[in-house]
Amino acid sequence: MIRTIGRILVILLVTALVVAGIYALVQTGSANSAAQGRQFEGRNAGGLTRPEGFRDGDRGREGGASAGRGLGGLLVTLLQIGAITFIVVQIQKLLTKPSQRNTPEPV
Repeated sequence: MIRTIGRILVILLVTALVVAGIYALVQTGSANSAAQGRQFEGRNAGGLTRPEGFRDGDRGREGGASAGRGLGGLLVTLLQIGAITFIVVQIQKLLTKPSQRNTPEPV
């Protein structure tokens, strides 16, 4: 049981390190783009207009979320998680030693 808890803690530590690395990369990239002169030139927010070709209906109902798109995205995410889990389980089965497998002993 302690071994399992240790494995979980190692997985969480590695995940935290990966997330921190990605966060640092994103923050560095946004700081560089601001330093290159992509700042506002004194315009106030009232002077901004919508880009060409934008319609109110592009986001469902007046800025609201579409239930169909939300459920579709949820289904895709669940299928991806299921596929990754299946692949990991199959790899674990292939890598286990035959002596460690739970096979019934011959009578």
